[in-house]
Amino acid sequence: MSFKNILQEFSKIDDAEMGKSSARRDILKNITRKVALTALPFAIGANSNKATAKSTNVSIDTLNFILSFQHIVAEFFKQAVSLGTANSLFPSTDAQQAFVTIRNHEAAHVKFLTQTINAASPNAAIPVNAKGYDYTLGGTLLTFNDYKTLLAVAQVLLDLSVRTYKGQIGGFVRNPLLTDLFSIQSVLARNASHVRQMRTTIAGGSIMIKPWITQKQTSISNPAFNASYAGEETAVQYGISIVGIGGQAILADAATEAFDEPLTQAEVTTIITPMIIT
Repeated sequence: MSFKNILQEFSKIDDAEMGKSSARRDILKNITRKVALTALPFAIGANSNKATAKSTNVSIDTLNFILSFQHIVAEFFKQAVSLGTANSLFPSTDAQQAFVTIRNHEAAHVKFLTQTINAASPNAAIPVNAKGYDYTLGGTLLTFNDYKTLLAVAQVLLDLSVRTYKGQIGGFVRNPLLTDLFSIQSVLARNASHVRQMRTTIAGGSIMIKPWITQKQTSISNPAFNASYAGEETAVQYGISIVGIGGQAILADAATEAFDEPLTQAEVTTIITPMIIT
């Protein structure tokens, strides 16, 4: 098969505090930090025994789909570090190190998924059959020759990663792997947030980007990325409108920022296909 074919923490929060926008930002930042500390990808990827213990009732097809997607993201950050360094794109050591860290995270995710699939069914992990990946979208982007473009593509791939995982995690509700997949997703979300903040600090840049997605805003002019954010503008969860919920002064922007919307396999495939060289 090819690629083509933290509720407990919230329960501790006082309702009055959660209603204040300034307090909400601090609360979410604190929870994100806690999640990140418990979601170190190397701890996940290095323990093959853990993968073996969780090998029952695994949806191999779904895991292979996630793995195929992870290969695309991992290869991007591998090339970003290599070519970005060779082309002197990184304006500082910190910027370069951020990409190195994300590259290492992505490689660990690929390793963990591969081990998990093979533990469930020996040699079941589907090898990548693409000839390569085109992160320039047919030469229309200067992805590895322009720092601003590099950050923009990195943002899209990480934001898309979070939505991809959310769209697939539902199939693991009663599976022990659910915790691991959520842990990986939280690392991806933290990295996406960091890259978004890196884009706001570009020397001479005027782009101001929040650490999370607002409505379906891409903060990127190229329309090729619009599909990656389609559907993020919803302010309804489980049939309930979040805008003004409980009499709170929650506007549409805040309502959409509070949730990441899932994407189906078909939607992800359509978005990513232009990057796959076959």
